[in-house]
Amino acid sequence: MRIGVKYCGHCRPFLDMTELIPLLRTARPDLDFIPASALLREGGDCAAILRLNACPSACAAIPEFSGLQICVACEAEDQFSSDPGRLAQRILEALPPMTDDPACPARTK
Repeated sequence: MRIGVKYCGHCRPFLDMTELIPLLRTARPDLDFIPASALLREGGDCAAILRLNACPSACAAIPEFSGLQICVACEAEDQFSSDPGRLAQRILEALPPMTDDPACPARTK
């Protein structure tokens, strides 16, 4: 299953969002995380768009996509940046569940 990823510009990061993708890949090897711009430009199907914003501004542009969009905007907790592991877990909870059913519309592999 393919997930499009859209990053913000990381101009004032509370967290380096690139740290999340390896955590997500380890937890969900059935998912392919691909740049959203490439997927949408090619007209490729994807199960969701993951918008990763490194601060509360949430400036990552909303791509033209009618499916599931998960928007992550980091905020500090007690003056400490969010924990990547905990944030990855919240993202995993929002992603479509694993499926082996080839008829599932979210399955594109």
